[in-house]
Amino acid sequence: MLPVPSPHQPPRGAKLQVSRSSKASLQTLGLGISPGAPRQDPKAQGEPLVSGRISAGAGGRSEDGDARGTPGADRRGTARPGAPLTTMWTTPRRCCGSGWPPWAWTTQPWSGGLRGSPGGDLGQGCGHWRRSLQPGLRPPRCPCPLCPHRSYPDEEGPKHWTRERHQFLMELKQEALSFARGWGADYILFADTDNILTNNQTLRLLVERGLPVVAPMLDSQTYYSNFWCGITPQGYYRRTAEYFPTKNRQRRGCFRVPMVHSTFLLSLRAEGTAQLAFYPPHPNYTWPFDDIIVFAYACQAAGVSAHVCNEHRYGYMNVAVKSHQGLEDEKVNFIHLILESLVDGPPMQASAHVSRPPKRPSRMGFDEVFVISLARRPERRARMLSSLWEMEILGRVLDAVDGRTLNSSVLRSLGVDLLPGYQDPYSGRTLTKGEVGCFLSHYTIWEEVAARGLARVLVFEDDVRFESNFKGRLERLMEQVAAEELPWDLIYLGRKQVNPEEEVAVEGLPGLVVAGYSYWTLAYALSLAGARKLLASQPLRRMLPVDEFLPIMFDPAPQRAVQGALLAAGPAGLLSPTPAGRPHPLRGGRRVAQ
Repeated sequence: MLPVPSPHQPPRGAKLQVSRSSKASLQTLGLGISPGAPRQDPKAQGEPLVSGRISAGAGGRSEDGDARGTPGADRRGTARPGAPLTTMWTTPRRCCGSGWPPWAWTTQPWSGGLRGSPGGDLGQGCGHWRRSLQPGLRPPRCPCPLCPHRSYPDEEGPKHWTRERHQFLMELKQEALSFARGWGADYILFADTDNILTNNQTLRLLVERGLPVVAPMLDSQTYYSNFWCGITPQGYYRRTAEYFPTKNRQRRGCFRVPMVHSTFLLSLRAEGTAQLAFYPPHPNYTWPFDDIIVFAYACQAAGVSAHVCNEHRYGYMNVAVKSHQGLEDEKVNFIHLILESLVDGPPMQASAHVSRPPKRPSRMGFDEVFVISLARRPERRARMLSSLWEMEILGRVLDAVDGRTLNSSVLRSLGVDLLPGYQDPYSGRTLTKGEVGCFLSHYTIWEEVAARGLARVLVFEDDVRFESNFKGRLERLMEQVAAEELPWDLIYLGRKQVNPEEEVAVEGLPGLVVAGYSYWTLAYALSLAGARKLLASQPLRRMLPVDEFLPIMFDPAPQRAVQGALLAAGPAGLLSPTPAGRPHPLRGGRRVAQ
């Protein structure tokens, strides 16, 4: 694809919603939609900035569709006589200028040893990627006839797929296919550059299937993937009952589908594949002029089956942006893709051959950005710090108080008494050690804010899952709050609402609401005035879970009896063991620190 420079466009995040309450002693605001609530029109409702705890497994919002990519150029490697070859066809999304260097080409000689080592490159154990050309053999043409113009005449922007652009892409893919056939390769692997293969056994697993056209199912931030389960007689996408169970891996295996795209392996020796082509389309073709649909029709006409395999995690693909959006929108999506990949595994490492702009992390106008993290949960801490780094947010880790270290004597030394008569509404138990440790961790931050006179801070727990464009949306939100001169003490950035229908929007800020009773303390912004109000209530003398204490401070209606008990200290109670099993029905997948 030819990227066309365009004026900077800020990412189009969904609106955020807010509102005031004269009844609240703690001026607390929240976003209009809670994690776990049914998604509605974001223009009307807004969305949270963090979508819930990782253990809750929040899913994607969008539905499936097709993707776009552009092939590049290829070189031939030196192979052993008779060894099958797999061509990996990769395509950077940039103009190649006057020569080949920016374009990637790799060829895999299949040396027989198909078992790669963990953590290695995609082809490790199968030989090394070759970059040397045999004498007299040239790769396909430099695919940039439009470089001097840097755009298509009728395009709306750099992400607009015009007919001319589709034709150019199909010609390039066809050239790659013809080159591989003329080369005598047994396989060709097409992979768009915004598709990231993280499983170094991908080639082995696909080849072992022995299928003519097979795609590794790729994950994304949404229900978008690189296959269709249904297609209409006119060549358009058709919803089926099989798509979501396949995408969600509720059924696993390799399944025949009418279309695969973006990343797939084509066996050049399989019966019927010699008839497959990207361009020109089949003589009887009447479907939309689109490379993935043209290839799907070619498979259908030749009687060649296509399959998608989902029994392993192979990698990720970025969500396609709309034709009117720009490259900055695609960048925002890609960062969110990286954040979502961190939920399922370790950070993806950038290639040494790919240059990345330097990161410039900031606190986004806050005095501190706190990350509450248990020292004995290093995997959570590493994921959270990697997420903040990708978003260029400068965070500071605060070692959480470990509930396992607490006992009655420790609590007495800290001046902690439990709220008299408190019982969990679900289980009937008293406060757990984990809940006490969680409260003390937040309390430590409130004390530091007040002691240092910090005007405003940001607080994260280490198991949050970020929504797309979190940083940009939060920065815009705080700018709007400042412009409206809105007084606030605490702004929830992620929570579970109990009665969302009772929350009222803030005048002048249609993205925020006055927060009603809420569970979770995933992430919130806290002002100096808010910290002082929290401390003034002397919460250690009548402790209860922090995500129940905060709502009582600003919305006493749900538990007036509990609010009354906050006026006087009670005797220390016994701690319940932290449960390791069922989640709280109101708190969803909430997990307290043990």
